[in-house]
Amino acid sequence: MKLSLKNPHSIEAVLEKRPSDVLEVKQDHSLALVLPKKEVDLEELFKTDKKHHGVWLGLDCVQDPRNVGAIFRTAAFFGVKGILLTEERSSPLTEVAYDTASGGIEHVTFSIEKNLARSLKFAKEAGLWVLGTSEHEGEAVFSLQQDRNWLILFGNEEKGLRRLTLESCDVLSKIPPQHKIQSLNVSVAVGIYLGLFAKTN
Repeated sequence: MKLSLKNPHSIEAVLEKRPSDVLEVKQDHSLALVLPKKEVDLEELFKTDKKHHGVWLGLDCVQDPRNVGAIFRTAAFFGVKGILLTEERSSPLTEVAYDTASGGIEHVTFSIEKNLARSLKFAKEAGLWVLGTSEHEGEAVFSLQQDRNWLILFGNEEKGLRRLTLESCDVLSKIPPQHKIQSLNVSVAVGIYLGLFAKTN
């Protein structure tokens, strides 16, 4: 539901009656009341299709809600199967994330988990290969085999993936810098990986 900001009295009346879990998402000159999407369990998240390969994303302590929103938007664009998020030291799915995602959160299945190591083990048992991303080590992303089910992990904006997360990966990879800047915003890195993997999945 969207309400015009030109009529503040009607907006206030609706906001007073809204359920406590409804989010206020502001875009341009309108206000949308959004009922947060419910997460799914790991079994539903990592459901695979034997006929087609897929790509999943994992976010390890990504803290900026704008980055989270941008990642959901990109994931929805490329048809990502699902997103695994960590509960601790991570941005919740706030109004800012929903606004930035521009509908992406509504179109991508996700799960928020306390124990990332256990979740990665579950993903492997479901038939996914776990690919960790790093600025400093691993194979160049362009050389990776893409014809399989991948769970691609992206880490915190400053520290990257945690040590225990790195140790749980089947493969580590990086985007080789082409000039003086050595790092990318995490949401931009996600776009590059999905642009490559979407060609074969």
